[in-house]
Amino acid sequence: MGPVGQAVAEHLQQGDQSAYHVLGFIDAGDGPAAGPGSWPVLGTLDRAAPIVRAWKVDELIITL
Repeated sequence: MGPVGQAVAEHLQQGDQSAYHVLGFIDAGDGPAAGPGSWPVLGTLDRAAPIVRAWKVDELIITL
C-alpha cells in the first residue's frame, strides 16, 4: 500500500471520537505483507469482495 492510503488511514483514526475504525488494507498485490503502523494487509485487490463480506465492511475507501 502506498503513502496516500497510509495518510488516509491515519487521518480517519485521529481523535478519540473518530467515526471510523480502520480494519486494514487491501493491496494491489505488489506491496509488503504487513500494513503500515498497526494495520494488517487483509488481502489483495482480486479478493476484495470476499474480504469485504467476511469482515462485514460498511465502507471501503479506495486510494490511488
